[in-house]
Amino acid sequence: YLTYGRCFCHTMLRRYAEIGRIEAPVPSYRGFHVRPSTLIARIVQHYGSLIIMELDGQSYDAGSPMDIFRANEKINAQKRRWLVAEIGRQSLPPGELSDAQIRAAILDIIIKLAEQSKIVIYQQPLQLSDEFSKDGILLETVTKEIAKLQATGQLDIKTELSIAFVGDKRVLSDLALLAESGYGEDHFGNNIALPKELGYLRR
Repeated sequence: YLTYGRCFCHTMLRRYAEIGRIEAPVPSYRGFHVRPSTLIARIVQHYGSLIIMELDGQSYDAGSPMDIFRANEKINAQKRRWLVAEIGRQSLPPGELSDAQIRAAILDIIIKLAEQSKIVIYQQPLQLSDEFSKDGILLETVTKEIAKLQATGQLDIKTELSIAFVGDKRVLSDLALLAESGYGEDHFGNNIALPKELGYLRR
């Protein structure tokens, strides 16, 4: 009976909800990883409403952390495409290079991008590969290595990406508060206090 009653209440809430839409930034620290995705899903589940997260014409269920993780894969792919363009603007040494020279070139590019506030370095020293493939051009090698550093959480690519949430305006109000609070994290992934209006997330 309780399960049926809960389903009935959720159906009524969705039927009479006032629908809205908000734009929100992608979390600055590693995008929608575990903490922000979980907080978003808990807000949606708290209200029992259907909220859709939209990104590049695709829709994701904001009440499902796994669905938000899928969106984050697309965000990371966008970051990597942007990174290729940025690296292509940098001057790379010509000719065939040794592993030591390739490592020096990669570190030089990373430092330049960090100085331009285009990437954030989370770990020092960076753990680069011991050997590098000599197949293909240097641009590909540098891009693959920086993408690997991003995937392992040693650095991240800074881009001004945003997503949209669509659904019940009450839920959107709390999601906007969460986004304004950095999704509970600072730029380096440290937990920060959430607004008192989101106190129910601590239960």
